[in-house]
Amino acid sequence: MRFHWTSCAGLLAAVLLFSAPSCISHQQAFDAVDPFVGTGFHGHTYPGATTPFGLVQLSPDTRNTTWDGCSGYHYSDSLILGFSHTHLSGTGCGDLGDFLFTPGLLATDGNAQALPAPLPFSHGDEQAEPGYYRVAFPVDGITVELTATPHVGVHRYHFDEPGTPALLVDMRYGIGGDAVHVHELRFECPDKHTVEGFRQLGCWSPYRVMAFSARFSSPVTACRDLGDGRWLLLFPKDISVLTAWVGLSGVDEEGARTNLLAETTEGTTAAETVTALMDFDTLRRRARSVWEEALSVISVEGGTAAQRSVFYTALYHTMLAPNRM
Repeated sequence: MRFHWTSCAGLLAAVLLFSAPSCISHQQAFDAVDPFVGTGFHGHTYPGATTPFGLVQLSPDTRNTTWDGCSGYHYSDSLILGFSHTHLSGTGCGDLGDFLFTPGLLATDGNAQALPAPLPFSHGDEQAEPGYYRVAFPVDGITVELTATPHVGVHRYHFDEPGTPALLVDMRYGIGGDAVHVHELRFECPDKHTVEGFRQLGCWSPYRVMAFSARFSSPVTACRDLGDGRWLLLFPKDISVLTAWVGLSGVDEEGARTNLLAETTEGTTAAETVTALMDFDTLRRRARSVWEEALSVISVEGGTAAQRSVFYTALYHTMLAPNRM
Protein backbone atom coordinates (compact mmCIF):
# COMPACT_ATOMS: atom_id res chain seq x y z
CA MET A 1 0.00 0.00 0.00
CA ARG A 2 1.36 3.42 -0.91
CA PHE A 3 0.37 7.03 -0.21
CA HIS A 4 1.22 9.85 -2.59
CA TRP A 5 1.24 13.37 -1.12
CA THR A 6 0.05 16.26 -3.29
CA SER A 7 -0.59 19.94 -2.57
CA CYS A 8 -3.92 21.62 -3.32
CA ALA A 9 -4.69 25.24 -2.33
CA GLY A 10 -2.09 25.06 0.40
CA LEU A 11 -3.62 21.94 1.94
CA LEU A 12 -2.17 18.46 1.96
CA ALA A 13 -4.24 15.76 0.27
CA ALA A 14 -3.53 12.03 0.46
CA VAL A 15 -4.36 9.84 -2.53
CA LEU A 16 -4.27 6.15 -1.77
CA LEU A 17 -2.54 4.10 -4.44
CA PHE A 18 -2.21 0.34 -4.73
CA SER A 19 0.96 -0.20 -6.68
CA ALA A 20 4.50 -1.47 -6.65
CA PRO A 21 6.72 -0.64 -3.64
CA SER A 22 7.89 2.96 -3.50
CA CYS A 23 11.36 4.31 -2.96
CA ILE A 24 10.78 4.78 0.80
CA SER A 25 12.81 2.07 2.53
CA HIS A 26 12.06 0.31 5.81
CA GLN A 27 14.89 2.28 7.42
CA GLN A 28 13.58 5.62 6.12
CA ALA A 29 10.12 4.88 7.49
CA PHE A 30 11.63 3.96 10.86
CA ASP A 31 13.83 7.06 10.95
CA ALA A 32 10.83 9.31 10.20
CA VAL A 33 9.13 8.45 13.51
CA ASP A 34 9.47 10.95 16.38
CA PRO A 35 8.26 9.40 19.68
CA PHE A 36 8.33 12.83 21.34
CA VAL A 37 5.38 13.98 19.22
CA GLY A 38 2.35 14.30 21.51
CA THR A 39 4.33 14.42 24.76
CA GLY A 40 3.57 18.12 25.19
CA PHE A 41 0.37 20.19 25.39
CA HIS A 42 -2.55 17.70 25.82
CA GLY A 43 -1.17 14.88 23.67
CA HIS A 44 -0.89 12.27 26.44
CA THR A 45 1.81 10.18 24.73
CA TYR A 46 5.07 8.78 26.07
CA PRO A 47 8.54 8.57 24.45
CA GLY A 48 9.74 5.25 25.87
CA ALA A 49 10.48 1.81 24.44
CA THR A 50 7.82 -0.63 23.29
CA THR A 51 7.07 -3.04 20.46
CA PRO A 52 3.90 -3.14 18.32
CA PHE A 53 0.95 -3.85 20.61
CA GLY A 54 3.34 -5.08 23.33
CA LEU A 55 2.42 -5.55 26.96
CA VAL A 56 5.51 -3.54 27.95
CA GLN A 57 5.82 0.22 27.44
CA LEU A 58 9.01 1.04 29.35
CA SER A 59 9.19 4.82 29.63
CA PRO A 60 10.33 7.69 31.85
CA ASP A 61 7.79 9.20 34.22
CA THR A 62 7.95 12.92 34.97
CA ARG A 63 4.60 13.08 36.79
CA ASN A 64 1.77 10.74 37.76
CA THR A 65 -0.94 13.29 38.59
CA THR A 66 -2.93 15.96 36.73
CA TRP A 67 -4.76 15.50 33.45
CA ASP A 68 -1.59 16.18 31.47
CA GLY A 69 0.08 13.33 33.38
CA CYS A 70 -2.13 10.59 31.90
CA SER A 71 0.83 9.01 30.09
CA GLY A 72 3.27 9.63 32.95
CA TYR A 73 5.42 12.05 30.92
CA HIS A 74 5.04 15.68 29.94
CA TYR A 75 7.55 17.55 27.80
CA SER A 76 7.37 20.68 29.97
CA ASP A 77 8.83 18.85 33.01
CA SER A 78 12.48 18.87 34.08
CA LEU A 79 12.61 15.97 36.58
CA ILE A 80 12.29 12.23 35.94
CA LEU A 81 10.76 10.25 38.82
CA GLY A 82 11.90 6.91 37.42
CA PHE A 83 11.03 4.42 34.71
CA SER A 84 7.85 2.35 34.86
CA HIS A 85 6.90 -0.54 32.60
CA THR A 86 3.34 0.16 31.41
CA HIS A 87 1.75 3.32 29.98
CA LEU A 88 -1.36 4.49 28.18
CA SER A 89 -1.08 6.47 24.96
CA GLY A 90 -3.47 9.23 23.96
CA THR A 91 -6.05 8.68 26.70
CA GLY A 92 -7.90 11.25 28.78
CA CYS A 93 -7.58 9.22 31.99
CA GLY A 94 -4.46 8.11 33.85
CA ASP A 95 -3.63 4.52 34.77
CA LEU A 96 -0.86 1.88 34.69
CA GLY A 97 2.72 2.96 35.55
CA ASP A 98 3.58 -0.49 36.89
CA PHE A 99 6.81 -1.02 38.86
CA LEU A 100 8.73 2.25 38.95
CA PHE A 101 12.53 1.75 38.87
CA THR A 102 14.71 4.73 39.87
CA PRO A 103 18.51 4.37 39.66
CA GLY A 104 20.93 6.17 41.93
CA LEU A 105 24.49 6.26 43.24
CA LEU A 106 24.91 6.17 47.00
CA ALA A 107 27.80 8.14 48.48
CA THR A 108 30.91 6.27 49.57
CA ASP A 109 32.70 9.13 51.36
CA GLY A 110 31.09 8.65 54.75
CA ASN A 111 28.32 11.21 54.21
CA ALA A 112 24.68 10.34 54.73
CA GLN A 113 23.45 8.05 51.98
CA ALA A 114 20.52 9.58 50.15
CA LEU A 115 17.93 7.44 48.40
CA PRO A 116 17.59 7.77 44.62
CA ALA A 117 15.58 10.93 44.06
CA PRO A 118 13.84 12.54 41.09
CA LEU A 119 16.56 13.09 38.50
CA PRO A 120 17.01 16.49 36.79
CA PHE A 121 17.37 16.23 33.01
CA SER A 122 17.26 18.27 29.83
CA HIS A 123 15.78 17.31 26.48
CA GLY A 124 19.17 17.83 24.89
CA ASP A 125 20.26 14.70 26.79
CA GLU A 126 17.36 12.58 25.53
CA GLN A 127 17.09 10.34 22.47
CA ALA A 128 14.12 8.24 21.36
CA GLU A 129 13.23 6.01 18.43
CA PRO A 130 10.76 3.13 18.11
CA GLY A 131 11.87 0.46 20.57
CA TYR A 132 14.61 2.53 22.24
CA TYR A 133 14.98 5.44 24.67
CA ARG A 134 18.06 7.04 26.23
CA VAL A 135 18.58 9.84 28.74
CA ALA A 136 21.69 11.12 30.53
CA PHE A 137 21.73 12.68 33.99
CA PRO A 138 25.06 14.55 34.10
CA VAL A 139 24.49 15.92 37.60
CA ASP A 140 23.98 12.41 38.98
CA GLY A 141 26.58 10.65 36.84
CA ILE A 142 24.04 8.20 35.40
CA THR A 143 22.89 7.36 31.86
CA VAL A 144 19.83 5.18 31.25
CA GLU A 145 18.97 3.19 28.13
CA LEU A 146 15.70 1.33 27.60
CA THR A 147 14.52 -1.22 25.06
CA ALA A 148 11.77 -3.85 24.99
CA THR A 149 10.34 -7.10 23.71
CA PRO A 150 6.56 -7.71 23.77
CA HIS A 151 6.59 -8.86 27.42
CA VAL A 152 10.01 -7.71 28.68
CA GLY A 153 11.42 -4.29 29.52
CA VAL A 154 15.22 -4.06 29.37
CA HIS A 155 17.16 -1.38 31.26
CA ARG A 156 20.85 -0.57 30.92
CA TYR A 157 22.32 1.81 33.49
CA HIS A 158 25.73 3.43 33.07
CA PHE A 159 27.29 4.73 36.30
CA ASP A 160 29.92 7.34 35.49
CA GLU A 161 30.83 8.39 39.04
CA PRO A 162 32.20 6.42 42.03
CA GLY A 163 29.69 5.08 44.49
CA THR A 164 27.37 2.19 45.25
CA PRO A 165 24.81 1.67 42.46
CA ALA A 166 21.27 1.47 43.80
CA LEU A 167 17.82 0.89 42.38
CA LEU A 168 14.66 2.01 44.13
CA VAL A 169 11.68 -0.19 43.22
CA ASP A 170 8.32 1.38 44.04
CA MET A 171 5.52 -1.19 44.05
CA ARG A 172 2.75 1.23 45.06
CA TYR A 173 3.48 3.88 42.46
CA GLY A 174 0.88 4.28 39.74
CA ILE A 175 -0.27 6.84 37.21
CA GLY A 176 -3.44 8.42 38.48
CA GLY A 177 -2.11 9.77 41.77
CA ASP A 178 -4.62 9.57 44.61
CA ALA A 179 -6.93 7.44 42.46
CA VAL A 180 -4.54 4.44 42.71
CA HIS A 181 -5.72 1.91 45.31
CA VAL A 182 -3.53 -1.11 46.12
CA HIS A 183 -5.42 -4.27 47.10
CA GLU A 184 -2.57 -6.80 47.26
CA LEU A 185 1.20 -6.47 47.17
CA ARG A 186 4.12 -8.86 47.46
CA PHE A 187 7.85 -8.59 46.80
CA GLU A 188 10.72 -11.04 47.20
CA CYS A 189 14.39 -11.50 46.35
CA PRO A 190 14.65 -15.27 45.68
CA ASP A 191 18.33 -15.18 44.71
CA LYS A 192 21.21 -12.75 44.27
CA HIS A 193 20.36 -11.97 40.63
CA THR A 194 16.54 -11.94 40.83
CA VAL A 195 13.70 -9.93 42.33
CA GLU A 196 10.00 -10.58 41.75
CA GLY A 197 6.75 -8.91 42.67
CA PHE A 198 2.98 -8.91 42.27
CA ARG A 199 0.27 -6.35 42.78
CA GLN A 200 -3.46 -6.02 42.38
CA LEU A 201 -4.68 -2.45 42.27
CA GLY A 202 -7.29 -0.18 40.84
CA CYS A 203 -7.40 3.22 39.19
CA TRP A 204 -9.27 3.77 35.94
CA SER A 205 -9.34 -0.03 35.61
CA PRO A 206 -10.39 -1.65 38.92
CA TYR A 207 -8.76 -4.79 40.37
CA ARG A 208 -6.09 -4.97 37.69
CA VAL A 209 -3.30 -7.53 38.23
CA MET A 210 0.35 -7.24 37.15
CA ALA A 211 3.43 -9.25 38.13
CA PHE A 212 7.12 -8.97 37.27
CA SER A 213 10.27 -11.06 37.37
CA ALA A 214 13.56 -9.15 37.04
CA ARG A 215 17.08 -10.43 36.51
CA PHE A 216 20.22 -8.34 36.91
CA SER A 217 23.64 -8.62 35.28
CA SER A 218 25.35 -7.98 38.64
CA PRO A 219 24.33 -9.55 41.95
CA VAL A 220 22.05 -7.79 44.40
CA THR A 221 24.18 -7.25 47.50
CA ALA A 222 21.32 -5.97 49.68
CA CYS A 223 17.54 -5.81 49.38
CA ARG A 224 16.11 -3.36 51.90
CA ASP A 225 12.41 -3.01 52.68
CA LEU A 226 11.85 0.74 53.14
CA GLY A 227 8.16 0.41 53.89
CA ASP A 228 5.18 1.82 51.99
CA GLY A 229 5.77 -0.59 49.12
CA ARG A 230 9.31 0.54 48.35
CA TRP A 231 12.45 -1.60 48.22
CA LEU A 232 16.05 -0.46 47.75
CA LEU A 233 18.38 -2.78 45.86
CA LEU A 234 22.14 -2.32 46.21
CA PHE A 235 24.77 -3.63 43.80
CA PRO A 236 28.57 -4.09 43.95
CA LYS A 237 30.47 -0.88 44.53
CA ASP A 238 31.85 0.92 41.49
CA ILE A 239 30.39 -1.30 38.76
CA SER A 240 30.05 0.82 35.63
CA VAL A 241 27.17 -0.92 33.83
CA LEU A 242 24.09 -2.73 35.12
CA THR A 243 21.51 -4.45 32.90
CA ALA A 244 18.03 -5.41 34.13
CA TRP A 245 15.67 -7.71 32.22
CA VAL A 246 12.11 -7.32 33.57
CA GLY A 247 9.42 -9.75 32.41
CA LEU A 248 5.75 -8.90 32.97
CA SER A 249 2.61 -11.00 33.28
CA GLY A 250 -1.03 -10.18 33.89
CA VAL A 251 -1.32 -13.44 35.89
CA ASP A 252 1.54 -14.05 38.34
CA GLU A 253 5.30 -14.12 38.91
CA GLU A 254 5.66 -17.54 37.30
CA GLY A 255 4.08 -16.18 34.13
CA ALA A 256 6.41 -13.17 34.23
CA ARG A 257 9.40 -15.49 34.63
CA THR A 258 8.21 -17.62 31.70
CA ASN A 259 7.76 -14.56 29.48
CA LEU A 260 11.19 -13.24 30.45
CA LEU A 261 12.99 -16.45 29.51
CA ALA A 262 10.94 -17.08 26.37
CA GLU A 263 11.79 -13.67 24.87
CA THR A 264 15.39 -13.19 26.00
CA THR A 265 16.95 -16.62 25.44
CA GLU A 266 17.74 -18.47 22.23
CA GLY A 267 15.03 -21.07 21.82
CA THR A 268 14.90 -22.23 25.44
CA THR A 269 13.11 -21.37 28.67
CA ALA A 270 15.54 -23.34 30.82
CA ALA A 271 18.20 -20.67 31.31
CA GLU A 272 19.32 -20.52 34.93
CA THR A 273 21.94 -17.76 34.73
CA VAL A 274 21.92 -14.20 33.46
CA THR A 275 24.78 -15.05 31.10
CA ALA A 276 22.24 -16.98 29.01
CA LEU A 277 20.09 -13.89 28.43
CA MET A 278 20.45 -11.85 25.25
CA ASP A 279 22.38 -8.63 25.78
CA PHE A 280 20.87 -5.17 25.55
CA ASP A 281 22.20 -4.35 22.07
CA THR A 282 20.88 -7.61 20.59
CA LEU A 283 17.40 -6.95 21.98
CA ARG A 284 17.52 -3.35 20.78
CA ARG A 285 18.34 -4.53 17.25
CA ARG A 286 15.43 -6.99 17.41
CA ALA A 287 13.03 -4.25 18.49
CA ARG A 288 14.23 -2.06 15.62
CA SER A 289 13.76 -4.88 13.11
CA VAL A 290 10.21 -5.52 14.33
CA TRP A 291 9.35 -1.82 14.02
CA GLU A 292 10.93 -1.48 10.57
CA GLU A 293 8.77 -4.36 9.36
CA ALA A 294 5.61 -3.02 11.04
CA LEU A 295 6.04 0.51 9.67
CA SER A 296 6.62 -0.79 6.13
CA VAL A 297 2.97 -1.82 5.72
CA ILE A 298 2.36 1.63 4.19
CA SER A 299 4.93 3.51 2.14
CA VAL A 300 4.86 7.15 1.13
CA GLU A 301 5.99 9.06 -1.96
CA GLY A 302 6.56 12.79 -2.25
CA GLY A 303 5.95 15.44 0.36
CA THR A 304 8.58 16.91 2.64
CA ALA A 305 10.60 15.18 5.32
CA ALA A 306 8.43 16.91 7.95
CA GLN A 307 5.24 15.62 6.31
CA ARG A 308 6.61 12.08 6.15
CA SER A 309 7.52 12.35 9.83
CA VAL A 310 3.94 13.36 10.67
CA PHE A 311 2.62 10.39 8.72
CA TYR A 312 4.93 7.72 10.12
CA THR A 313 4.69 9.01 13.68
CA ALA A 314 0.90 8.78 13.42
CA LEU A 315 1.22 5.25 11.99
CA TYR A 316 3.54 4.38 14.89
CA HIS A 317 0.96 5.65 17.39
CA THR A 318 -1.73 3.38 15.88
CA MET A 319 0.41 0.38 16.92
CA LEU A 320 0.78 1.28 20.60
CA ALA A 321 -2.66 -0.05 21.55
CA PRO A 322 -4.42 -2.34 22.20
CA ASN A 323 -1.82 -4.28 24.18
CA ARG A 324 -1.35 -8.03 24.34
CA MET A 325 -1.84 -9.78 27.66
